[in-house]
Amino acid sequence: QITRGINFINKHTIESEKNASFLKLAKKASGKGNYKETEQIVALLESRISEKKEVELYADLRLFQFDLYQQYHKPKKLMRIAQMFKKIKFSDYQKEEATTKIAAVVGSKQVILKKDFSKQDQSYDKGVLTEIISYFDILAIVNNKEKALYEYYKAETYYSVHRFQDALNSYKVSLIDYEKKLS
Repeated sequence: QITRGINFINKHTIESEKNASFLKLAKKASGKGNYKETEQIVALLESRISEKKEVELYADLRLFQFDLYQQYHKPKKLMRIAQMFKKIKFSDYQKEEATTKIAAVVGSKQVILKKDFSKQDQSYDKGVLTEIISYFDILAIVNNKEKALYEYYKAETYYSVHRFQDALNSYKVSLIDYEKKLS
């Protein structure tokens, strides 16, 4: 009864707390397996939340959407939200949460890539590799302090599918970033 919930929030909640209440409603709808209804609430929130005025709530919305699209196996939407993470002003806690969420996704994709890799004909799903590299690029922006580490992981990913020149280039970038960090 999403429409009823939205109407209740609109009628009985003070304006300054409505967006937070809508986000709670979206989380409940998602938790009950109501993807379509959750998307309806998310669309409402996207039209209401200002990323400049409600910085923390905006970040919470995007973190929730990341979970939502991961839960319902929507890889294109998941990547779209992850790309947004590069520009979001996360609190320290939110930054840690975003890093953990992306790392979990990229880790599972690395396992898939490695299992899919055929040493005989050196074939693999290039789309999965592209996603992994994109996620590491996002991680390097969200958690800039670990940029060298993410570049190293990119190199290891390239190495695992025998893209040795790309691996070498990423190893070099990782070392340069690491030296800058030490300076």
